[in-house]
Amino acid sequence: MRKYIHGETIRKYLKDALAVDVEIKKFRNNISGESNYVFYNKKTDLAVFSEKGDGKFACFNSNGDSVDINDIYGYAHEDEVKREDSELLFKTDTLSIRIGDSYVQNDYISNMEEEIYPDRTNIVLNAMFTHNHFTTDLTSFYVDEIVYASDEEFDSIRQGYDSELLEEYNKKHYEKISDGVHGIVVIGDNGDGLLIDTQGFDYARYMSYAPHIKDYIDTAIENEMAQKAKLEMKLYVPLTVTVYDEEYDDEKVIDGSMYSKEIREKIRTENRIDGNRGLAEYFWSDEKCKNKVYSIKPDVEFVHGVMMGVAVIKMTKPLNNEELDSLKDYVTGQFSDAWGESFEQHEISVSGGEIYVHFWNSENYYIKTEQELNEAEQEQGMEMNMNM
Repeated sequence: MRKYIHGETIRKYLKDALAVDVEIKKFRNNISGESNYVFYNKKTDLAVFSEKGDGKFACFNSNGDSVDINDIYGYAHEDEVKREDSELLFKTDTLSIRIGDSYVQNDYISNMEEEIYPDRTNIVLNAMFTHNHFTTDLTSFYVDEIVYASDEEFDSIRQGYDSELLEEYNKKHYEKISDGVHGIVVIGDNGDGLLIDTQGFDYARYMSYAPHIKDYIDTAIENEMAQKAKLEMKLYVPLTVTVYDEEYDDEKVIDGSMYSKEIREKIRTENRIDGNRGLAEYFWSDEKCKNKVYSIKPDVEFVHGVMMGVAVIKMTKPLNNEELDSLKDYVTGQFSDAWGESFEQHEISVSGGEIYVHFWNSENYYIKTEQELNEAEQEQGMEMNMNM
């Protein structure tokens, strides 16, 4: 979660939630000498704001009448606010926004902050740009973000037409730089790229053509993600171990916990084949989630005495609930139809024969985080105590 949130993000959040324009204004208490920044309905005549303590406050219009409290969405002490490039930023952990009788979870606003004010990549290229048949000197180009376009969209942007991709890019605010230019890289299906400085326009105002840049960009992104992927999360699934029963010509479920070492060795052999990112190499279902998840690697682990299948996730940033659901769906697909289907068809040699390991089955499958597993265990324990 970001340490600070821009005032513009708060305005947009309240605009989307309430369909109102929000004013952010500084009010000073002449008695205490303290100042607060107040978020309120722009149509409201707010002339006086005074904090009482315990989250309570008094506010009056220019006629001295009380202002409807529902038109005040929150406030922040002056020492919890900083100014950068004429923009106000508010401390996330002390920010308090209220809609009606409910307070907004700052996670929601912080997620919007990351969308409007995203971090740029660490990639810096050198390029000469063309504009109206004029070519600039070689300059440093800081890559804000990379997007992939169809050949049709790529050609349209290259020919100078307005683009929805560039329109969406222009809605975001990247940190200013002083020793070059910054912008977006658009990569086509054939691997060629366009380095674009839009300067706020929805077409490629300044553009540099970069043939065959995709491989370089993909490697740079992977290296950057590898450096940033400091967070780890695990997703757990039920594990089924079977042996082939010749008498019944079918597989028979066994307790495979005694073979955990052999199973883990087999999985790690598969992981080495899949490379540094493991199953995340194919994770294209959610653009934002994909850029947070660096690697996904299967494993086995004992939880509450039971051997379970695990997907070990390395991330650059925490996932919100929507992104976590997307990741769970992807891992489930890998365990049921892709990686897992291949893995369960290859026998594992153990003392006494061969076993088969299944990360998915249709009867009692679930996928949970460690926290969700512990909560389920606690609920089960409470139910057992109530039935005793």
